[in-house]
Amino acid sequence: MRAIIVMTLREALRNRLAWLALAAFAGALLLGWFASAVALTESAQVRAIASGSLMRLTAVLVLCLFVVTSMVREIQDKSLELLLSFPLPRWRLLLSKLCGYWVIAGLLALLATLGAATLAPWPDALIWGASLACELMLVATFSVLCLFTFAQPTAAIASVFSFYLLARSMAAMRLMAHGPLSLDTDAGQSFIVASIDLLAFLLPELDRFSPAAWLAYHDASLQDLATVVLQTAVYLTLLASAALVDLYRKNF
Repeated sequence: MRAIIVMTLREALRNRLAWLALAAFAGALLLGWFASAVALTESAQVRAIASGSLMRLTAVLVLCLFVVTSMVREIQDKSLELLLSFPLPRWRLLLSKLCGYWVIAGLLALLATLGAATLAPWPDALIWGASLACELMLVATFSVLCLFTFAQPTAAIASVFSFYLLARSMAAMRLMAHGPLSLDTDAGQSFIVASIDLLAFLLPELDRFSPAAWLAYHDASLQDLATVVLQTAVYLTLLASAALVDLYRKNF
């Protein structure tokens, strides 16, 4: 298992993933500086929100593409079949790959934390970075699940981003569904509201993960981070279990 984790990390090094992330984060900080330069008021807050949001989205994009393309390459060049030929249970193989991706997620979050430290005090940047690491771990695990399920990189990447955007916007959708403007109480409206509530119950509350407001207004707390860590533990267990079921169903 240790060899599989090391092999995953070496692939990230060969793909220059760290340099790509550094360039993307530098671009996010530069765009945040540009946004603050044209802002009329609260330029520091505008810079922190713009840069933090862009760094978070960039980290999610880079990690999702790396996980999907890495798994696709292993399937196409029969590396996964070689690993399955070893006397190693499939659950240990999956856990090894996930641990490798989780380490990469932590390293990406660390690089983003260094950028966030230029926008906010170190305590707020560290809490934001830890929350981002949890978010990236969920994205990596869901990417593996989608690739096992759809077996096509395009469908897997589209599913990951659909899941991410839906989970990110679910709080706003619930607010609009239960807001004072939604006065229509017919059967169709009730069904839509119930469906949104069901999705909100099933999906993780990603709007609580690494919000850029923590960097802008310095209101991050360990209690918020504890909520994020608890949700991460629950959903990592669910997603990894679903991926394991798909892996045992595959005939390589």
